[in-house]
Amino acid sequence: MYKFLNIIWDEEKIPTQWLKGMLVKLPNKDLGLCENLRSITLLSVASKIVCRIILNRIKEAIVKFIIILKKNFGPENVNFYCALCLCSSAYEIRAPVYADVDLSKVNDAKLGDIRESIASMKSDIESLKHRQKRVSMVACLKGSTFTARGAGSMLQILAIQTIYGITPSSQYRNGIFTCKDRGLYMVFATITSHTLAMYKLIKNKTLVSRGLIGGNQHWSSGSSIAFVQLDVQDQISIVADQRMQIGDRSCFGVLKID
Repeated sequence: MYKFLNIIWDEEKIPTQWLKGMLVKLPNKDLGLCENLRSITLLSVASKIVCRIILNRIKEAIVKFIIILKKNFGPENVNFYCALCLCSSAYEIRAPVYADVDLSKVNDAKLGDIRESIASMKSDIESLKHRQKRVSMVACLKGSTFTARGAGSMLQILAIQTIYGITPSSQYRNGIFTCKDRGLYMVFATITSHTLAMYKLIKNKTLVSRGLIGGNQHWSSGSSIAFVQLDVQDQISIVADQRMQIGDRSCFGVLKID
């Protein structure tokens, strides 16, 4: 069984027959009333073992999640969060989810509490997704120079050295970083030049920081850093304040911190 589970883990595929269950109605009290029939799903034993392993892993993550949110929930709430996470994942991959829930004996006030709890949990999960989504990138100018023709010219530092959570073709093109995950970002630039020059860090068309390079016929560098709140489709770029030539080891980077 252990070897078989390792194969499933490596190939990331579960046998299709494991995904099927048999619904069985169990009688409870008077068989003449439909509400007295309780349904259960019969699954293969191997499938149950895999499901239990996955559920235990999810519970560990959910407990950490609740600690992060500083919420005081009991074990029943942990199970509720697990169910909600599974439903959310199934929705993302367009997989059907079937559940047998009996709310016939729940009064209106309790139903309202349930709806409120589900809405709160969804909001918490979305918040955590954004907080845990890691985004970082550093691009450098290596072994070459770039000449900005005048004020307003964009500095194109294109050689990506480090990247995580970013699609280069759509999020970093021609020296422009385009945000796909909203949050608080640290944006930084270190520019080298052999002349006295200034440059700007620009969010969309708004100045967020300015850098000064005190070059005097020798290559020197100037750094600038800013913390900015970015929404989806916001853009960050570096713009020259004048005609300037930037040199080797000039760098531009972004890091999502929350």
